[in-house]
Amino acid sequence: MTSKYLRCLTFILCVLVVGPISAIEQSVKIAVLTTGEQQMKAYNKLFSQFESSTNINVELQFFSDITFKKHIKDWIELGTYDLLYWQAGKRLEDLVTSEEIIPLSSLINLEDLKQQYNSNVLPVVTYDDEIYALPLGHYIWGFYYNKSIFNELKLSPPKTWKAFKKLMFTLKEKGVTPLVQATDGQWPILAWLDYLSVHIGGEKFRRSLVNGDSVNPAHMADLLKEITYLTNKDVFFAPEHTWRWDQVIPAVLRQQAAMTLMGQFVEEKIELIGNEKIGFFPFPEMGLGHDDIEVAPMELLVVPSSSNKQTQVASLLNFISNYTAIDSLAFQLGWLSVSKQPAYVEALSERSITAQKRVQNASSLVQFFDRDASTEVSLAWGSALISSIRSGNTKAIERLNNEGIQTNTSITENMIDEGKLLSFSSMTGKGTYLYSRVLSEAYGTLGYDVSVNRYKDSKAVISSFSFGADGDLVRVINIPELNKVAIKVPESILETRLFLVGGPNVKCDLKNNLLPMGSSLAYGIDAKIFEEWVTKLQPDQVLKMSYPAAWRSLYAGDVDYMIVFDPELFTKRKQLEGLCYRTLQKVASYHHLANKHADIVNKVSDAIKSIKQTEKYQSIKMEFGLGLLPDAR
Repeated sequence: MTSKYLRCLTFILCVLVVGPISAIEQSVKIAVLTTGEQQMKAYNKLFSQFESSTNINVELQFFSDITFKKHIKDWIELGTYDLLYWQAGKRLEDLVTSEEIIPLSSLINLEDLKQQYNSNVLPVVTYDDEIYALPLGHYIWGFYYNKSIFNELKLSPPKTWKAFKKLMFTLKEKGVTPLVQATDGQWPILAWLDYLSVHIGGEKFRRSLVNGDSVNPAHMADLLKEITYLTNKDVFFAPEHTWRWDQVIPAVLRQQAAMTLMGQFVEEKIELIGNEKIGFFPFPEMGLGHDDIEVAPMELLVVPSSSNKQTQVASLLNFISNYTAIDSLAFQLGWLSVSKQPAYVEALSERSITAQKRVQNASSLVQFFDRDASTEVSLAWGSALISSIRSGNTKAIERLNNEGIQTNTSITENMIDEGKLLSFSSMTGKGTYLYSRVLSEAYGTLGYDVSVNRYKDSKAVISSFSFGADGDLVRVINIPELNKVAIKVPESILETRLFLVGGPNVKCDLKNNLLPMGSSLAYGIDAKIFEEWVTKLQPDQVLKMSYPAAWRSLYAGDVDYMIVFDPELFTKRKQLEGLCYRTLQKVASYHHLANKHADIVNKVSDAIKSIKQTEKYQSIKMEFGLGLLPDAR
């Protein structure tokens, strides 16, 4: 009777634990930025092949550039998608710094990855020795020229900057305007700044321009010298006209200009209107020691920290990362290969073959200026360069260099109603997305939109109140400093557990809540409750590091223990073999509102209480694994 009862109990527990976990692991949601039907077909084909080889469904959605970039922060915050298209450079770095995406080390074999990709590719997506994105492909910028003009005048594509200048002189002498430049939206003209800066002063000089910092005077003098040559020699056709990027190739075909500096994304248009008539050559070498650096904007896939489908995402990333799949996708999307063994080369145009060789042999890759710089810096430099072309002098650039970048603080009519947008501060961590989801639901019932800014430590969170923060996302213990600037919402958000996790060579059985002598302990966020437990546990060595670094050290046996909350441990449940864990404490979590919002504290409390009675609330808890893991193992 007893054994039968135990078997029944075991079965029920399995249903309660395994059933819900399985229920949330049947599909993966992906958001992709696309520029047309051809790209949609390429992505659909790839993910359909994945679906047919697994039992995982793919929910794929396509978005335009402006829509994607407008919503990506909200998608990451609310866990809307499990895999996102994104771009390398500052845009990727911002997500890494704010811990909004996870490193791929727990999802994919990095050694296999390194065997697949060209040596200059993975450094672009590596931060603190962790790879944070899966590269899909890239493209470069260069000069597209009219072959008929070059053939008639017996001209060859120049390899050096000196030869390029001579080429422009010859074209003008023969009555041909050398260049036409896309200026609409300002971003296309930044290619000139990218190449001239990196060739003159290397990545360091370019980075100074990108960051809006003070620059090397000698390098700036050289940059002004070259731009002066371009602007006061009448080398551009109709500089006063605002050319769109898709208009310059037709202008070259009509022989209104001999060539244009443009990105490789024009290939699709060239193939339609003048495939045999247009040639390509890379940006000429300047001979200053930096010619092997290439501007190659890279397209990526990233995994949001808010995703709870990492098992399925791992399967998908492993499927895609095979260089055959990567190259097939890159070819169909019109990008260059990022793999060590580029496929489909024989099917590329002569122009793309030249570009592929160039990017393959580059010592390092930088992203496009517009992707690395802030909006203010990009607009300032774009405006200055366009002004220089139209005026025939570099006064606008000199003024920009002397006065610096002016931050635009104007408010546009299209901005969100600030009265309905509340910005909350939080520390980083997987679990914060759980609270963000719950509070977004609660505030939504009151007609508010919610945004979250994450910081590395508690001090920065509290300091943010001085700069207008509307509240603190979540706390599990009272902090005197916070109580001075904010009011605690009476209703708790939820209850979660704090776990101690032990490495492969230790046990999680504590005596009097003390760690064994000589133990080391790591934790990933500057939470006060973590500090309290560090004091209680009394480890001999305490290591404060990022969660990825802490897990890496724990698996390697370099640290004995770490402290994590429920959602973080649930995310790693597939990698817990050989590790032990135990519950340290169950804690209720609370939300705080800034003193200026005292009038809505009770309304928010009632809204949280109401949300907690809904199926949506239970669904969110289950998605983040609350209560689904045993208290100890």
